[in-house]
Amino acid sequence: MLKEEFNETLESGWRNLLQILLEAMMANNYDEDRICELCERSRPIFLVEKDNAILRMQEQFMPQFLKGLKQDFLNKREYIKLLKIKSNFIQMCACHRRFFHVYCGTAYVIKGRKIYCRQCMAYYHLHVKNE
Repeated sequence: MLKEEFNETLESGWRNLLQILLEAMMANNYDEDRICELCERSRPIFLVEKDNAILRMQEQFMPQFLKGLKQDFLNKREYIKLLKIKSNFIQMCACHRRFFHVYCGTAYVIKGRKIYCRQCMAYYHLHVKNE
């Protein structure tokens, strides 16, 4: 394809195809190669009362998000009990290349009291236990 032939119609077609592929990948849960933007891990660290995995981690290798989550765990903040224990990846906003674990993303929204993404101006989706 020549550069002259590449116009806005072709570009929008390629963008639509990319969006369809991304949605198909999300539906099939291709999680093996993804890294959560917040915890920088492929699997989240769940904070439950009897598991102290986050306490054994060295803080110098932890991202800022996990350091704050660890402090909240030590301070026994109530929102930690409301987080849904899920390791699926989601898009919390309209940004196409930002993926979060359900667990990490919801903790980020509740802890930071932020309701929308500053990059795309879309509202965040919450995943909290029904109690």
